[in-house]
Amino acid sequence: MISRISLLKCREGVSEDAFRDGMTGAVQDVIAAMPDLRKCEINFVTDRQQRSHLGRGAIDIDGYSELHFDTYSEMLEGVRSLDAETGNALLDDAEVLLQKRLCDILVCSRTVVREVPSCMRGKNLIHHVSFLNRAAGMFVGTHDFAAVRSVGTETKSTVRTIYYCDVTRNGDLLELKVCANGFLYNMVRAITGTVLYAAEGKFTPEDIPGILERGDRTAAGPTVPPGGLYLTRLWYEDERLNG
Repeated sequence: MISRISLLKCREGVSEDAFRDGMTGAVQDVIAAMPDLRKCEINFVTDRQQRSHLGRGAIDIDGYSELHFDTYSEMLEGVRSLDAETGNALLDDAEVLLQKRLCDILVCSRTVVREVPSCMRGKNLIHHVSFLNRAAGMFVGTHDFAAVRSVGTETKSTVRTIYYCDVTRNGDLLELKVCANGFLYNMVRAITGTVLYAAEGKFTPEDIPGILERGDRTAAGPTVPPGGLYLTRLWYEDERLNG
């Protein structure tokens, strides 16, 4: 299965309501007519606060579309059908072809075409990454992290500051990256388990601050296995050691 994902931005001067109406109306009607299209989803950005404060290169978009085809060749034919004049399915964005009809609402940002792993077929790829990232973002800031440490470990304080906690996709892998001024024993593994519990619907991302506040280890997610856990960098107060 092939997933064609386009990141969309509203044209300047067009209201949010007009953009949404156009995307779920005329644009979706055009996309739905593509031959061999198996699934079409159009989603809109609703929360612009989920951004790393360290400026990790977030893309400013207003929505995204995800089109599913059985094969790459069927995806090419489907996009070619949008413009019989050029028949060009290799343009940077499928929606560039739509701008001939809908240029009053749409500006395209980027398109990604990927083969969908068998374990993820039938699922919304970007939605899952976005949801996981939303859950991970709940750990950012200065908190008492007793709820996500191994019970029985000794430490003077369980208060730590997390500067960023992001989930990103790297090919078929999902990566969770955490930067903090210190870590408790098994803290990152427990954070990962808690993010996964949120993805499984055991609680919402917005429940995580309350779990941290109560400090109840049993309310958070499990401590996941250590495979894949590694340290990438250390910063020291003595700048001479940060070469």
